[in-house]
Amino acid sequence: MAKVEYGSLKFAEAIDFFKTKVDVPTARWADIWRDQHNLAFMVAGAAKADLLADMRKIVDQSIANGKSLNWFQKEFKGLVKKHGWDHTGSAAWRANIIYSTNMRQSYNAGRYAQLQHFEYWRYKHGDSRNPRLHHKSKDGTILPKTSPFWNVWFPQNGWGCRCKVFGESDKSLARKGLKPSKEPTIENREWIDKATGESHQVPVGIDPGFDYAPGKASQASIHQSREQTTKLTQLATKQNWQTHGRPEKLPQPIYQGELAPIVSTKEALQSTIEKYIGSKESVIKGPVPALNVYVDAKYLAEHIDIKRAPFVPILLRTISDPYEVWETWHEIPSTDKLVNRLRYIYPVKAGKYKGQLLVAEVQKGILIAYTFVPVKSLNYLNKQRVGNLIYVNEGSSNE
Repeated sequence: MAKVEYGSLKFAEAIDFFKTKVDVPTARWADIWRDQHNLAFMVAGAAKADLLADMRKIVDQSIANGKSLNWFQKEFKGLVKKHGWDHTGSAAWRANIIYSTNMRQSYNAGRYAQLQHFEYWRYKHGDSRNPRLHHKSKDGTILPKTSPFWNVWFPQNGWGCRCKVFGESDKSLARKGLKPSKEPTIENREWIDKATGESHQVPVGIDPGFDYAPGKASQASIHQSREQTTKLTQLATKQNWQTHGRPEKLPQPIYQGELAPIVSTKEALQSTIEKYIGSKESVIKGPVPALNVYVDAKYLAEHIDIKRAPFVPILLRTISDPYEVWETWHEIPSTDKLVNRLRYIYPVKAGKYKGQLLVAEVQKGILIAYTFVPVKSLNYLNKQRVGNLIYVNEGSSNE
Protein backbone atom coordinates (compact mmCIF):
# COMPACT_ATOMS: atom_id res chain seq x y z
CA MET A 1 0.00 0.00 0.00
CA ALA A 2 1.37 3.41 -0.93
CA LYS A 3 2.25 5.66 1.98
CA VAL A 4 0.37 8.91 2.52
CA GLU A 5 2.61 11.90 3.16
CA TYR A 6 1.49 15.41 4.07
CA GLY A 7 4.63 17.48 4.01
CA SER A 8 2.79 20.68 3.06
CA LEU A 9 -0.13 20.18 5.48
CA LYS A 10 1.12 22.46 8.23
CA PHE A 11 -1.17 25.45 7.98
CA ALA A 12 -3.25 27.19 10.62
CA GLU A 13 -6.72 26.39 9.30
CA ALA A 14 -6.16 22.62 9.36
CA ILE A 15 -4.51 22.71 12.79
CA ASP A 16 -7.24 24.91 14.27
CA PHE A 17 -9.97 22.65 12.87
CA PHE A 18 -8.64 19.62 14.73
CA LYS A 19 -7.83 21.45 17.97
CA THR A 20 -11.46 22.60 18.39
CA LYS A 21 -12.85 19.06 18.38
CA VAL A 22 -14.19 17.36 21.51
CA ASP A 23 -13.11 13.80 22.37
CA VAL A 24 -16.09 11.44 22.15
CA PRO A 25 -15.57 7.79 23.18
CA THR A 26 -17.39 5.44 20.79
CA ALA A 27 -17.93 1.75 20.19
CA ARG A 28 -18.49 1.91 16.40
CA TRP A 29 -17.43 4.14 13.51
CA ALA A 30 -21.08 5.03 12.79
CA ASP A 31 -21.69 6.37 16.33
CA ILE A 32 -20.50 9.74 15.01
CA TRP A 33 -22.32 10.50 11.77
CA ARG A 34 -21.68 12.88 8.86
CA ASP A 35 -20.86 16.46 9.91
CA GLN A 36 -20.75 15.48 13.59
CA HIS A 37 -17.12 14.70 12.71
CA ASN A 38 -16.57 18.45 12.37
CA LEU A 39 -17.15 18.70 16.10
CA ALA A 40 -16.02 15.38 17.53
CA PHE A 41 -12.80 13.36 17.56
CA MET A 42 -13.38 9.63 17.73
CA VAL A 43 -11.59 6.37 17.07
CA ALA A 44 -14.00 3.50 16.48
CA GLY A 45 -13.85 1.11 19.43
CA ALA A 46 -11.88 3.51 21.63
CA ALA A 47 -14.48 3.72 24.39
CA LYS A 48 -12.10 4.65 27.22
CA ALA A 49 -11.33 8.32 27.68
CA ASP A 50 -7.65 7.85 28.55
CA LEU A 51 -7.07 5.73 25.43
CA LEU A 52 -8.87 8.26 23.25
CA ALA A 53 -6.94 11.14 24.82
CA ASP A 54 -3.63 9.45 24.03
CA MET A 55 -4.78 8.75 20.47
CA ARG A 56 -5.71 12.38 20.08
CA LYS A 57 -2.22 13.48 21.14
CA ILE A 58 -0.48 11.54 18.39
CA VAL A 59 -3.03 12.62 15.77
CA ASP A 60 -2.59 16.23 16.91
CA GLN A 61 1.19 15.94 16.62
CA SER A 62 0.83 14.44 13.15
CA ILE A 63 -1.34 17.32 11.95
CA ALA A 64 0.53 20.14 13.67
CA ASN A 65 4.07 18.89 12.99
CA GLY A 66 3.68 16.92 9.76
CA LYS A 67 4.61 13.58 11.31
CA SER A 68 4.95 10.62 8.92
CA LEU A 69 2.81 7.51 8.77
CA ASN A 70 5.77 5.42 9.93
CA TRP A 71 6.10 7.58 13.05
CA PHE A 72 2.37 7.32 13.71
CA GLN A 73 2.36 3.53 13.34
CA LYS A 74 5.15 3.18 15.92
CA GLU A 75 3.34 5.47 18.37
CA PHE A 76 0.06 3.63 17.73
CA LYS A 77 1.59 0.25 18.60
CA GLY A 78 2.94 1.72 21.84
CA LEU A 79 -0.48 3.04 22.87
CA VAL A 80 -2.19 -0.24 22.02
CA LYS A 81 0.25 -2.07 24.28
CA LYS A 82 -0.05 0.54 27.05
CA HIS A 83 -3.86 0.36 27.17
CA GLY A 84 -4.27 -3.30 26.22
CA TRP A 85 -6.62 -2.31 23.43
CA ASP A 86 -8.08 -5.21 21.44
CA HIS A 87 -8.75 -3.34 18.20
CA THR A 88 -10.06 -4.75 14.93
CA GLY A 89 -7.71 -5.42 12.01
CA SER A 90 -3.93 -5.44 12.00
CA ALA A 91 -2.05 -2.68 13.81
CA ALA A 92 -0.53 -1.35 10.57
CA TRP A 93 -3.89 -1.24 8.79
CA ARG A 94 -5.73 0.35 11.72
CA ALA A 95 -3.04 2.98 12.26
CA ASN A 96 -3.14 3.87 8.57
CA ILE A 97 -6.92 4.33 8.63
CA ILE A 98 -6.80 6.60 11.70
CA TYR A 99 -3.83 8.58 10.39
CA SER A 100 -4.95 9.07 6.80
CA THR A 101 -8.59 9.89 7.59
CA ASN A 102 -7.77 12.50 10.25
CA MET A 103 -4.93 14.02 8.23
CA ARG A 104 -6.99 14.28 5.05
CA GLN A 105 -10.13 15.57 6.73
CA SER A 106 -8.20 18.22 8.67
CA TYR A 107 -6.46 19.21 5.45
CA ASN A 108 -9.81 19.36 3.63
CA ALA A 109 -11.34 21.42 6.44
CA GLY A 110 -8.42 23.82 6.17
CA ARG A 111 -8.95 24.01 2.42
CA TYR A 112 -12.65 24.66 2.97
CA ALA A 113 -11.72 27.71 5.05
CA GLN A 114 -9.19 28.96 2.49
CA LEU A 115 -11.53 28.46 -0.47
CA GLN A 116 -14.05 30.93 0.93
CA HIS A 117 -12.03 33.62 -0.90
CA PHE A 118 -12.94 32.14 -4.30
CA GLU A 119 -16.25 32.54 -6.11
CA TYR A 120 -16.02 29.19 -7.90
CA TRP A 121 -14.73 25.78 -6.82
CA ARG A 122 -13.35 23.08 -9.13
CA TYR A 123 -13.41 19.35 -8.29
CA LYS A 124 -10.21 17.42 -9.01
CA HIS A 125 -10.27 13.62 -9.05
CA GLY A 126 -7.35 12.13 -7.13
CA ASP A 127 -7.73 8.35 -7.00
CA SER A 128 -5.59 7.71 -10.07
CA ARG A 129 -4.27 4.26 -9.05
CA ASN A 130 -7.69 2.86 -8.11
CA PRO A 131 -10.18 5.28 -9.67
CA ARG A 132 -13.74 5.30 -8.39
CA LEU A 133 -15.89 5.93 -11.42
CA HIS A 134 -18.36 8.21 -9.63
CA HIS A 135 -15.51 10.34 -8.25
CA LYS A 136 -13.80 10.38 -11.63
CA SER A 137 -17.02 11.55 -13.28
CA LYS A 138 -16.94 14.67 -11.08
CA ASP A 139 -13.44 15.62 -12.26
CA GLY A 140 -13.47 19.16 -13.66
CA THR A 141 -16.87 20.07 -12.19
CA ILE A 142 -16.91 23.84 -11.64
CA LEU A 143 -19.67 25.36 -9.51
CA PRO A 144 -20.23 28.45 -7.33
CA LYS A 145 -19.08 27.89 -3.76
CA THR A 146 -22.73 28.32 -2.70
CA SER A 147 -23.85 25.31 -4.75
CA PRO A 148 -25.57 22.58 -2.69
CA PHE A 149 -23.29 20.14 -4.50
CA TRP A 150 -20.43 21.10 -2.18
CA ASN A 151 -22.48 20.30 0.93
CA VAL A 152 -22.35 16.68 -0.22
CA TRP A 153 -19.41 16.22 -2.59
CA PHE A 154 -16.66 18.17 -0.82
CA PRO A 155 -13.81 15.65 -0.28
CA GLN A 156 -13.10 13.34 1.43
CA ASN A 157 -15.92 11.32 -0.17
CA GLY A 158 -15.02 7.90 1.16
CA TRP A 159 -12.34 5.84 2.86
CA GLY A 160 -9.00 6.65 1.26
CA CYS A 161 -10.45 9.22 -1.15
CA ARG A 162 -7.76 11.63 -2.41
CA CYS A 163 -9.93 14.01 -4.41
CA LYS A 164 -9.40 17.74 -3.90
CA VAL A 165 -11.12 21.06 -4.58
CA PHE A 166 -9.43 24.11 -6.07
CA GLY A 167 -10.58 27.73 -6.12
CA GLU A 168 -11.30 29.72 -9.27
CA SER A 169 -12.29 33.28 -10.07
CA ASP A 170 -13.96 34.76 -13.16
CA LYS A 171 -10.51 35.82 -14.37
CA SER A 172 -8.89 32.44 -13.83
CA LEU A 173 -11.74 30.65 -15.60
CA ALA A 174 -11.43 33.01 -18.57
CA ARG A 175 -7.67 32.58 -18.67
CA LYS A 176 -7.98 28.76 -18.66
CA GLY A 177 -10.89 28.73 -21.12
CA LEU A 178 -13.21 27.11 -18.56
CA LYS A 179 -16.89 27.65 -17.83
CA PRO A 180 -19.10 26.82 -14.82
CA SER A 181 -20.77 23.41 -15.00
CA LYS A 182 -24.45 22.64 -15.06
CA GLU A 183 -25.79 21.98 -11.56
CA PRO A 184 -25.51 18.18 -11.07
CA THR A 185 -28.36 15.98 -9.92
CA ILE A 186 -27.45 14.13 -6.73
CA GLU A 187 -28.95 10.65 -6.62
CA ASN A 188 -29.36 8.77 -3.34
CA ARG A 189 -29.40 5.12 -2.39
CA GLU A 190 -30.63 3.42 0.76
CA TRP A 191 -28.01 2.18 3.20
CA ILE A 192 -28.98 0.10 6.25
CA ASP A 193 -26.83 0.20 9.37
CA LYS A 194 -26.66 -3.52 10.15
CA ALA A 195 -25.91 -2.90 13.82
CA THR A 196 -28.93 -0.69 14.49
CA GLY A 197 -31.25 -1.42 11.57
CA GLU A 198 -31.44 2.33 10.89
CA SER A 199 -31.98 3.38 7.27
CA HIS A 200 -29.97 6.23 5.72
CA GLN A 201 -30.15 7.93 2.34
CA VAL A 202 -26.58 8.06 1.01
CA PRO A 203 -25.55 9.78 -2.25
CA VAL A 204 -24.56 7.32 -4.96
CA GLY A 205 -20.77 7.17 -5.20
CA ILE A 206 -20.07 8.36 -1.66
CA ASP A 207 -19.26 6.02 1.23
CA PRO A 208 -21.82 6.08 4.08
CA GLY A 209 -21.18 8.96 6.48
CA PHE A 210 -18.89 10.93 4.15
CA ASP A 211 -21.55 13.14 2.51
CA TYR A 212 -20.68 16.39 4.29
CA ALA A 213 -18.20 19.26 3.97
CA PRO A 214 -15.31 19.03 6.46
CA GLY A 215 -14.96 22.33 8.29
CA LYS A 216 -18.34 23.77 7.39
CA ALA A 217 -19.79 23.59 10.90
CA SER A 218 -16.76 25.25 12.42
CA GLN A 219 -16.81 27.96 9.78
CA ALA A 220 -20.44 28.70 10.62
CA SER A 221 -19.65 29.08 14.31
CA ILE A 222 -16.63 31.27 13.63
CA HIS A 223 -18.63 33.69 11.50
CA GLN A 224 -21.66 34.18 13.74
CA SER A 225 -23.04 37.61 13.06
CA ARG A 226 -23.30 40.44 15.57
CA GLU A 227 -27.02 40.61 14.78
CA GLN A 228 -27.56 37.01 15.87
CA THR A 229 -25.48 37.58 19.00
CA THR A 230 -27.55 40.58 20.03
CA LYS A 231 -30.85 38.87 19.28
CA LEU A 232 -30.10 35.76 21.30
CA THR A 233 -28.63 37.54 24.32
CA GLN A 234 -31.58 39.93 24.46
CA LEU A 235 -34.02 37.04 24.17
CA ALA A 236 -32.32 35.28 27.08
CA THR A 237 -32.60 38.30 29.38
CA LYS A 238 -36.22 39.17 28.55
CA GLN A 239 -37.86 35.79 29.17
CA ASN A 240 -38.30 34.24 32.61
CA TRP A 241 -40.65 32.10 34.66
CA GLN A 242 -43.27 34.87 34.61
CA THR A 243 -43.31 35.41 30.84
CA HIS A 244 -43.55 31.63 30.38
CA GLY A 245 -46.48 31.42 32.78
CA ARG A 246 -44.67 29.18 35.23
CA PRO A 247 -45.54 29.09 38.96
CA GLU A 248 -43.40 31.25 41.22
CA LYS A 249 -43.52 28.77 44.10
CA LEU A 250 -41.26 25.78 43.59
CA PRO A 251 -42.05 22.31 45.03
CA GLN A 252 -40.07 21.33 48.11
CA PRO A 253 -39.81 17.53 48.46
CA ILE A 254 -37.32 16.16 50.99
CA TYR A 255 -34.19 14.50 49.63
CA GLN A 256 -34.13 10.90 50.85
CA GLY A 257 -30.70 9.87 49.57
CA GLU A 258 -27.27 10.08 51.17
CA LEU A 259 -24.94 13.03 51.05
CA ALA A 260 -21.22 12.61 50.39
CA PRO A 261 -18.48 13.25 52.98
CA ILE A 262 -16.81 16.65 53.36
CA VAL A 263 -13.43 16.85 51.60
CA SER A 264 -10.48 19.21 51.87
CA THR A 265 -8.72 18.91 48.50
CA LYS A 266 -9.59 19.10 44.81
CA GLU A 267 -8.22 15.59 44.37
CA ALA A 268 -10.66 14.27 46.98
CA LEU A 269 -13.50 16.19 45.32
CA GLN A 270 -12.62 14.58 42.00
CA SER A 271 -12.63 11.14 43.62
CA THR A 272 -16.07 11.86 45.10
CA ILE A 273 -17.45 12.77 41.69
CA GLU A 274 -15.89 9.65 40.17
CA LYS A 275 -17.50 7.50 42.84
CA TYR A 276 -21.01 8.72 42.13
CA ILE A 277 -20.84 8.86 38.34
CA GLY A 278 -19.17 5.44 38.30
CA SER A 279 -15.94 6.35 36.48
CA LYS A 280 -13.62 9.22 35.63
CA GLU A 281 -16.21 10.39 33.12
CA SER A 282 -19.72 9.41 32.23
CA VAL A 283 -22.76 10.47 30.23
CA ILE A 284 -25.64 10.95 32.68
CA LYS A 285 -29.01 10.43 31.08
CA GLY A 286 -31.38 13.38 31.22
CA PRO A 287 -35.19 13.22 31.06
CA VAL A 288 -34.87 13.13 27.25
CA PRO A 289 -31.79 12.18 25.16
CA ALA A 290 -31.16 15.77 24.09
CA LEU A 291 -30.59 16.69 27.76
CA ASN A 292 -27.99 14.01 28.49
CA VAL A 293 -24.96 15.57 30.18
CA TYR A 294 -21.33 14.52 29.84
CA VAL A 295 -19.62 14.67 33.24
CA ASP A 296 -15.83 14.71 33.41
CA ALA A 297 -14.86 14.37 37.08
CA LYS A 298 -11.57 16.25 36.76
CA TYR A 299 -13.06 19.08 34.69
CA LEU A 300 -16.05 19.52 37.01
CA ALA A 301 -13.90 19.40 40.15
CA GLU A 302 -11.79 22.24 38.77
CA HIS A 303 -14.87 24.43 38.29
CA ILE A 304 -16.59 24.07 41.66
CA ASP A 305 -15.79 24.82 45.29
CA ILE A 306 -14.68 21.82 47.38
CA LYS A 307 -17.38 22.72 49.92
CA ARG A 308 -19.94 21.39 47.43
CA ALA A 309 -18.66 17.80 47.70
CA PRO A 310 -21.51 16.58 49.98
CA PHE A 311 -24.04 17.52 47.30
CA VAL A 312 -22.48 15.53 44.45
CA PRO A 313 -25.07 12.70 44.84
CA ILE A 314 -27.87 15.20 44.18
CA LEU A 315 -26.18 16.13 40.91
CA LEU A 316 -27.31 12.86 39.33
CA ARG A 317 -30.96 13.54 40.16
CA THR A 318 -30.64 17.14 39.00
CA ILE A 319 -29.73 15.85 35.55
CA SER A 320 -32.11 12.90 35.36
CA ASP A 321 -35.17 14.50 36.97
CA PRO A 322 -35.03 18.31 36.78
CA TYR A 323 -38.05 20.46 37.48
CA GLU A 324 -37.18 22.78 34.59
CA VAL A 325 -34.36 23.29 32.09
CA TRP A 326 -33.61 26.79 30.76
CA GLU A 327 -31.46 27.75 27.80
CA THR A 328 -29.44 30.96 27.78
CA TRP A 329 -26.88 32.55 25.46
CA HIS A 330 -23.88 34.52 26.65
CA GLU A 331 -21.62 36.67 24.52
CA ILE A 332 -17.88 36.31 24.99
CA PRO A 333 -16.49 39.84 25.54
CA SER A 334 -14.76 41.50 22.56
CA THR A 335 -15.90 38.76 20.15
CA ASP A 336 -18.98 37.81 18.14
CA LYS A 337 -19.04 34.30 19.61
CA LEU A 338 -21.77 32.94 21.82
CA VAL A 339 -21.72 30.42 24.63
CA ASN A 340 -24.86 28.30 24.91
CA ARG A 341 -25.68 27.18 28.47
CA LEU A 342 -28.47 25.12 29.96
CA ARG A 343 -29.61 25.57 33.55
CA TYR A 344 -31.14 22.54 35.27
CA ILE A 345 -33.38 23.53 38.19
CA TYR A 346 -33.85 20.92 40.94
CA PRO A 347 -35.75 22.13 44.04
CA VAL A 348 -35.34 19.74 46.98
CA LYS A 349 -34.80 19.99 50.75
CA ALA A 350 -31.45 18.63 51.88
CA GLY A 351 -30.70 19.96 55.34
CA LYS A 352 -30.55 23.77 55.19
CA TYR A 353 -30.38 23.67 51.39
CA LYS A 354 -33.48 24.02 49.23
CA GLY A 355 -32.31 22.97 45.81
CA GLN A 356 -29.54 22.61 43.29
CA LEU A 357 -28.64 24.46 40.11
CA LEU A 358 -26.63 22.67 37.44
CA VAL A 359 -25.15 24.65 34.56
CA ALA A 360 -24.25 22.59 31.50
CA GLU A 361 -22.41 24.29 28.65
CA VAL A 362 -22.81 23.27 25.04
CA GLN A 363 -19.32 22.56 23.74
CA LYS A 364 -19.12 21.38 20.14
CA GLY A 365 -22.64 20.01 20.23
CA ILE A 366 -22.21 18.15 23.53
CA LEU A 367 -23.63 19.18 26.90
CA ILE A 368 -20.75 19.35 29.39
CA ALA A 369 -21.37 19.66 33.14
CA TYR A 370 -19.83 23.07 33.80
CA THR A 371 -20.75 23.73 37.43
CA PHE A 372 -23.40 23.03 40.05
CA VAL A 373 -24.51 25.07 43.04
CA PRO A 374 -26.34 23.89 46.18
CA VAL A 375 -28.88 26.64 46.86
CA LYS A 376 -30.15 27.90 50.22
CA SER A 377 -32.69 30.35 48.81
CA LEU A 378 -35.62 29.54 46.55
CA ASN A 379 -35.52 33.18 45.48
CA TYR A 380 -32.03 32.53 44.09
CA LEU A 381 -33.35 29.60 42.07
CA ASN A 382 -36.15 31.78 40.72
CA LYS A 383 -33.56 34.27 39.49
CA GLN A 384 -31.98 31.48 37.44
CA ARG A 385 -35.25 30.69 35.70
CA VAL A 386 -34.57 32.95 32.73
CA GLY A 387 -34.12 32.50 28.99
CA ASN A 388 -35.80 29.92 26.80
CA LEU A 389 -37.72 27.27 28.73
CA ILE A 390 -36.90 24.02 26.92
CA TYR A 391 -38.08 21.38 29.42
CA VAL A 392 -40.79 21.16 32.08
CA ASN A 393 -41.48 18.21 34.37
CA GLU A 394 -44.74 19.03 36.09
CA GLY A 395 -45.12 15.56 37.52
CA SER A 396 -41.61 15.25 38.96
CA SER A 397 -41.60 13.86 42.46
CA ASN A 398 -38.05 15.09 43.07
CA GLU A 399 -37.71 12.72 45.97
